[in-house]
Order: sequence, then structure tokens, then C-alpha cells
Amino acid sequence: MGARKASLIRPYLELVRLPAVFTAPADVLCGAVLVAGGTPSWSIAGAVVSSACIYCAGMAANDVFDAEVDARERPKRPLPSGRVSRRQAWTLILALQVIAVLVALSLGMNAAFAAAATIAATYTYNASLKSTWAGPLAMGACRYLNALLGMVAVSDRSPWDLPGTVLCVPLFTLTFVAALTTVSRFEAHGGELRRLRLALGAMVLCAALPAAAIWSSVFTTVLKEPVFGVATLLPVVFVGRAAISAVKTGAASDIRGAVMAGIFAIAMVNGVFAAAAGAWPVALLIVALLVPGRVVGKWFYAT
Repeated sequence: MGARKASLIRPYLELVRLPAVFTAPADVLCGAVLVAGGTPSWSIAGAVVSSACIYCAGMAANDVFDAEVDARERPKRPLPSGRVSRRQAWTLILALQVIAVLVALSLGMNAAFAAAATIAATYTYNASLKSTWAGPLAMGACRYLNALLGMVAVSDRSPWDLPGTVLCVPLFTLTFVAALTTVSRFEAHGGELRRLRLALGAMVLCAALPAAAIWSSVFTTVLKEPVFGVATLLPVVFVGRAAISAVKTGAASDIRGAVMAGIFAIAMVNGVFAAAAGAWPVALLIVALLVPGRVVGKWFYAT
């Protein structure tokens, strides 16, 4: 009976990209730290739950909108394989999104609006912009709004009332995610090496850009520990190793490895920012979330 239940649940866990879900709290936690420091609160916990639901729903919606493409390129995925129907997928998506908004609403109207805006951004990406030049920026915007959810949840302030320097910090994550999304466009079939190298190079460069923010005097009000700029080498090394392998071969499997490394590096970048803001415990928590993500990634795909 246990094995049967596991076989019924597994397609849904694949649909929501379970390993990557552990990176979703990174944006929220970093955003909360930038506004309110590292003090634990129910507001942060609620924002994390809301964010995780939004992320899972967005990943599932991505498969719904890509069902025809996946039928040709990834026939073993839950929808094209018939293990999950479109109706079941939409039921899961809408249920998760309702939970996300209700949890955010319990934290205040500003948090509810941030959650709703993030959900809207996922639909904008999945339904219309994914295949366009603006697709990577749209995905980056989803991560930015995720950080904004953390900011407004702990402060109950509208985005317009937050300091400009605070609002600018997640732009570095947005840029990195945009570069990562560009690389992910090559993962199904590989790609022309020149374009692939440019995309991978941009991703590695964007992983290093947070150092500029941490050392810049512009951000001293929120990033008070510039010594942690050195820690930005960690995501660069993590992403760089995978990128080198992908550049050498141009093989789809190596590109998927680089994308996977990039997904987990999102948490590393956010962890570095949290440490630079003086919230060491939160920074450690963000990086620690990579452990279950990596473990679960042995049994489930994340890209």
C-alpha cells in the first residue's frame, strides 16, 4: 500500500519540481533580512509558506503551458506520460495559489498584493513571454517579486515606502536568474557553442555581480558587512565548474547540470546578501536549505 501511495504522489512532486522548491524561501528570507534584520517571526514563516506554494504552482503551470512541447521533447514528464491529467494539474495549481494568497493575506494587504503580483508574473512568463527575448527578464522578475513578498510581509509597508537601496539589492538576483533562464533554453537539445558560451559566461558573471553591491558604498545602509563580499566567490565557483563542463561539450546533459547548479546558486547569492546584511543565522539557514534540495534532486528532476 505504501509503494502504491508513493507512485500516486510522485508525478505531482515531479510536476512541482520538488528539489528546486527549497530555493524559493531564499528570496523571501533575504528580502525580510534587508528590511527587518534576522529576527525570526511568524510573518517570515508565513511568507516562506506562501512563496513555496507560488513556486510549486508556477512550476506546474509551466508544464501545463509546455505540454505539447514536452510531448515531443520530454515524453516521460507527468502530463505527456498521462500520469497527471490537465484537470488534475490545474486543480493543484489553483489550490496552491489560493493557499498562497490566503496565507499572505493573514500577514497584511501588502503581502497579499505581493503574492498576487508574483502569481501574475508567473502566468506572464509561462503563457506569453517564455519564448520571447523578454522571457528571462520575466523569470527574473518572478524572483524579484518573491523577495518583495518577504520585505512587505515583515514590515507591513507598501513597496513605495521601502528605501530605494533595499529595493535595488534583489535586482542582482533578478539579473542572475535572467542569465540562468537564458542558459536553460539550451537544455533540451544542446546548442550552438558560441551562443551557449555567451549565455554561460553571462551567468557566471552575474553570479559575481553581488560582490559589487556588497562592496559599494551605495548599499552600506543595508549591507553592513562588506567582508562577506569574498563569499560571493562560492556561487561563482559552484556555477563556474558546471559551466566549464557545459562549454566543453555543448551536450544537453551537461547544460542541464549547469542549469541545476544555477538554480541552487540562487540560494547561495541570497545567503551571501543575508550575511552581508549581518544576519548570519538566516544566511546559514538559506544555504542549509540546499542540502534537502540536493538530496531530493537525486530522485526528482529540477529543470
